[in-house]
Amino acid sequence: SVIALSFSDNQRVSSQVTANTLAAATAQAAADGAVHRMVFEVSRPRSVDAKTALDQWKADGVVHSWVENGQQIAVSARNEAAKIDLNFAAEPLLKQMFMSAGANDGDANAIVAAIKDWTDADNLKRPNGAEADDYRAAGKKVLPKNDFFIAIEELQNVMGVDPKLYSKVAPLLTVNSRSPGIDPMSATLAVLRVVPGIDSAQMETWVEQRDQALREGAPVPAITFSSP
Repeated sequence: SVIALSFSDNQRVSSQVTANTLAAATAQAAADGAVHRMVFEVSRPRSVDAKTALDQWKADGVVHSWVENGQQIAVSARNEAAKIDLNFAAEPLLKQMFMSAGANDGDANAIVAAIKDWTDADNLKRPNGAEADDYRAAGKKVLPKNDFFIAIEELQNVMGVDPKLYSKVAPLLTVNSRSPGIDPMSATLAVLRVVPGIDSAQMETWVEQRDQALREGAPVPAITFSSP
C-alpha cells in the first residue's frame, strides 16, 4: 500500500507538471502568433477606401481581441514615435521626464548634461555634465561612447542614473524614433504627462476622445493643447 500510494502521488505530480508545461507552451505559442499577426496586419498596404482604411489595424495602441483554439488573445502595437527618443529628445523634455520620476531640478539638469556628453562626438564637458575622466574618478567601468545610444539599457551606465530612476523612465524611452518630440496621436498618457507646458486636464480629456475614436474607427478630434 505504501509503495502504491507513493507511486500514485508521483504520477499525480508528474501529470500536473506535464499539464503546466503544456499550458505554458500553448500560451507562448498563442502570444507568438498574436505578434506575428500584428506585424502582418500593420504591414498590409493601406486601402484606398477611407472606411476600409479606418478599420485596418495600425500601430496606434488599439487592442484587437479574438479567441483561437480556446485561447483568449489580445494584441496591440504602438508607434515608436509615441515615446521619447533618448538620442534626439529636446533637453527640456528629457529634464521634465527625469523630474517626474523623482529627480530634483539640479540632478535632472546634471543627468541631461551627462546624456548629451555621452552622445556628442567630443570630450568637452558640459556644465554639470560628465566625460570619461569623471566616470573613471567615480570608479565606473563603462565610459561614454561619444556616440548614440543603441539600446535603452545603456542609460543605466550614465552618471547620476540609479536603478530606481531608470526603472521609472525606461518604459517612456526609445532609440528608434529619431525625433526631438513625440507623436501625440499615439503617445500614452504616461508619456504625455511629462511633456513641459501641457494643460493636463485638456490633454487627458483629449486622449480619452482620441482613444475612443481610434477604437470606433472614427476620425481623431483636433488637439486641444499645445507644447513647444
